[in-house]
Amino acid sequence: LAQRYDVVVTTAARWAIADASAASFIDAWRPVRAAGTEVIVIAPVPEVSAAMFECIHRRTAELADCKTPRATAFSTPDVLRAAALESGTTLIDLSDFYCDAEACPAVIGDAFVFRDRVGHVSGTYGATLAPFLGDALQAVLQQSSDGGVR
Repeated sequence: LAQRYDVVVTTAARWAIADASAASFIDAWRPVRAAGTEVIVIAPVPEVSAAMFECIHRRTAELADCKTPRATAFSTPDVLRAAALESGTTLIDLSDFYCDAEACPAVIGDAFVFRDRVGHVSGTYGATLAPFLGDALQAVLQQSSDGGVR
């Protein structure tokens, strides 16, 4: 690396990397980690179903009924998770902020979770997650500065 960074935070859309291998991510992170930079992986958000968005757009829909089954939302293999676990790279998983044990609702706390069918998180919902992500990052960085994370 031309420059060493304190930390690199990375993520990707589950569907966009489905054809990648865990090894390809591990290989990409190797020189970064070798330079002494902490790599932190944010697990991909769950996928959203077309049916959930169709529900949202029905005028008679109860938004509480608009959701993606958890099994559907996580059906695409999570290559980033696999790479992080295989390489010992730090993984922050916010999945439980998107889904309960059964499903991933379209609306949580009066905020739409996703802004489109591709799975981009809405700005409003992203802002509600910021403190939780910030706390998780802070904990990892504190542990790293104490010499506990590599």
